Amino acid sequence: MQHFQELKRRVLERYRQDYPYFQGDWKTFSSQDILNLIALLERECKETVSEKWIYTHLKPETNTKLPRKNMLHVLCRFVGVSSWDEFIFEPVATGSTVVSEEETKRSKRGYLWGMGMGVVL
Repeated sequence: MQHFQELKRRVLERYRQDYPYFQGDWKTFSSQDILNLIALLERECKETVSEKWIYTHLKPETNTKLPRKNMLHVLCRFVGVSSWDEFIFEPVATGSTVVSEEETKRSKRGYLWGMGMGVVL
């Protein structure tokens, strides 16, 4: 979800490039702003997004689940990244780094090995 929140932030930044007078956030995103964003997405990405989709997925301050992956791809292309898969491998703006699945497995193995040795000793 942290990556999706970052994507939402970047969508707003990209929106401001075409509409610099908008300085708010998703809470203050008006119905006219939504129509402008829909038109931008159609022009830039050749994809359509409904107003309802924006109200459901972009306007909420927090999200409990991710939208469909094809829509994540559209938003990523809008902000200049080729796909959602590429986007999630970028470091998130908070400064954290992305940990690979293999590094996670190695870390768990090391922890379990250390715990086993502690029990034996």
